[in-house]
Amino acid sequence: MKKTVSNNSLTIQVSPHGAELSSIVANATGKEYLWQADPTFWKRHSPVLFPIVGSLWNNEYRHNGKTYKLSQHGFARDQEFKLIKETDTELRFQLQDNEDTLQLYPFPFCLEIGYKLAGNQIEVLWTVKNTGNEELHFQIGAHPAFYYPDYDKDSSSRGFFAFDRHEGLSYKLIQEKGCIGDKEYPLSLDKEGLLPLDI
Repeated sequence: MKKTVSNNSLTIQVSPHGAELSSIVANATGKEYLWQADPTFWKRHSPVLFPIVGSLWNNEYRHNGKTYKLSQHGFARDQEFKLIKETDTELRFQLQDNEDTLQLYPFPFCLEIGYKLAGNQIEVLWTVKNTGNEELHFQIGAHPAFYYPDYDKDSSSRGFFAFDRHEGLSYKLIQEKGCIGDKEYPLSLDKEGLLPLDI
């Protein structure tokens, strides 16, 4: 069952399934900002990617001489998380290694995902704890999809990303079979320090 928290500016919903943010509504207008998971196009809202971001070559990796299968973006988005904190403006969920995860990823861990409302912002909180005795190898990421009902393909205003830092930014391209390439490219921002969206 989805959990809801609200403040004067925003109301959000989060599902324990994947600790996935599933709704962001501006209280003043009632406008929904998050994609509503139409399965015709994409059945998710904002999955958390763990313990990998992207793909592995042939969806396989080796650890201590054993081969493991791990699909794109890992397994956290498909696991049931336990609600460990609920206040008027904050939700926090937890996933610990279990029999199923250890078949895919042989590392003991504790993953906490939190969402906290602060004015008109959502603070997303990730904590990964190593509960085992060896080094914990992992990646974590987000894959939010935003609802854009008034999209006009002829409009010159299509949105942008704003970065706190304007210099030293780079990116790598996704290559064959969804793996990240080796070559790094400089990321160029416009004169206002923004990266325009090209939808």
